[in-house]
Amino acid sequence: MNFKKLNTGLLIIVAIMMLSCSKGNPILFCEGVDDKGEGVSCGKKFSTGELTAIVKAEKPFKEKNMEVVISQIVDGENIKLQTMKIEVDPEKKQKSFNLPMYNPGTFQVDAKIKGKNISKGTITLVE
Repeated sequence: MNFKKLNTGLLIIVAIMMLSCSKGNPILFCEGVDDKGEGVSCGKKFSTGELTAIVKAEKPFKEKNMEVVISQIVDGENIKLQTMKIEVDPEKKQKSFNLPMYNPGTFQVDAKIKGKNISKGTITLVE
């Protein structure tokens, strides 16, 4: 058995797993937040209407604005619908904001700072 090839293969597998896990924290979709800023009635399937999205970053934002991109998933393709500019505290790692979602379907929401994806989530809305 060639241990050098086995070790190299294991290192590659571990590296791939680490990269796939480092995509940031998922965006939480909730019906609101409590006094502590924690989500209330969170999930991935809701009726259409106003929701609260909660972005939790791994590090402080270090910027004053975050871009939120909403795309609808249709037949496996992401169709960009809307981009929102959200003001954030550069020292914080969490931001909650209203998310108007009035059409049924499946959507992907991406939170970006300086063009870099820091968090994303998928939500399904029904009437």
